[in-house]
Amino acid sequence: MNEAAIRLIIADEDQIFLRRIRHLVATGSDVTVAGEERDHIVALQMVDQLRPDILLLGTDRTEPALQLLRTLINQPAASSVRVILLVAAAEKNQIIGVLQLGTRGIVLKNSADQFLLESIHTVMEGEYWVGKERVSDLVQYLRNLVKPSDSRETEQRLVNEIAKHFKISLRAAKERLRKSLMKLPKETVH
Repeated sequence: MNEAAIRLIIADEDQIFLRRIRHLVATGSDVTVAGEERDHIVALQMVDQLRPDILLLGTDRTEPALQLLRTLINQPAASSVRVILLVAAAEKNQIIGVLQLGTRGIVLKNSADQFLLESIHTVMEGEYWVGKERVSDLVQYLRNLVKPSDSRETEQRLVNEIAKHFKISLRAAKERLRKSLMKLPKETVH
């Protein structure tokens, strides 16, 4: 085993999907599966014992994932493990909710074959991963929460929240927000 290998625990109740993810992850030469579990609660216990780099947490419903993430936050290993959710579907408000609880990545199950290894590497580099098809939608959702009359004040609050959540400077947060907004199609930018 490579000493620099990214160590994962994979958790999903669906045995077939679990095998598929294990096989997919095995194609990455710098990734190793430290453990796998169908029971999410047991998987959280494994996180405490094995201290992986990443927990791949598969779920067909986002609400149970929120509860699991709340439980994980209270574990000693929570500060070092990065969570990537593998979900069947997620609404924008649910995506925001899991990101607020410390999730570093969200990959839709139907696109895992295409994006999983890339998301693992992105998260290991300290970045966040939200499926490419969702980023502009998510930014637009956040923009719609802002009323035009208080957009400047809200933008500053949003920059402060981004800086605080991602533990980056205000300048870096403002730049990330600017770059995200530039990626929106022209007709959606107000």
